[in-house]
Amino acid sequence: LNELEKDGARYLVLINDNREYGERAGQEYKAVLDKLVPIDTTVTLRDWAGDTLVAYDMLGGKRLPATHDESGWHIPVRLDELGGTIVALYPAAAERLRIVAPEAIYLGGQAMLNLFVEDGRGAPLVGLHPLKLTITDPDGAVNAYSGFHCARNGMLTVSFEAGLNDTPGSWTLHAQDLTSGLKLTGNFSVHPR
Repeated sequence: LNELEKDGARYLVLINDNREYGERAGQEYKAVLDKLVPIDTTVTLRDWAGDTLVAYDMLGGKRLPATHDESGWHIPVRLDELGGTIVALYPAAAERLRIVAPEAIYLGGQAMLNLFVEDGRGAPLVGLHPLKLTITDPDGAVNAYSGFHCARNGMLTVSFEAGLNDTPGSWTLHAQDLTSGLKLTGNFSVHPR
């Protein structure tokens, strides 16, 4: 277990080292715990300061149940054999993605594509959020500005330049928050000069 913190969010790195005696050297001689086995475990946090805690399995892209009692917050986690995950801890849930892009970009022009990861009140969510962006032209070809990015405190700005030889028309931006699994598709237009 290792813990990282950034901008009010915490990230728990969990690695499965649960072992039992294997067939090769363990069962008969009890010499080596050489077989890795999956484990269902519970992470308990006793020092979370807020009234709410939302946990996500970042590698699975899903929310984990978190319960609270007098001993702290409890989060059940399943780790595969020779596996691990990163559990992201936020004070609020990621409820929606929002894209703000100019309505029109001209060939040869540059624009800022803004993405937001927001909570239920519409406020940007604290911490780091890995995002997968796929930008496609009207023919469905994936643009070079596509890729993986990281929103900080729920905000990401990607600089986009429409090349002089790009296809004019309606372009599509697909965004996915890899932590929560939220997805959103937006459009913007590229016009000839």
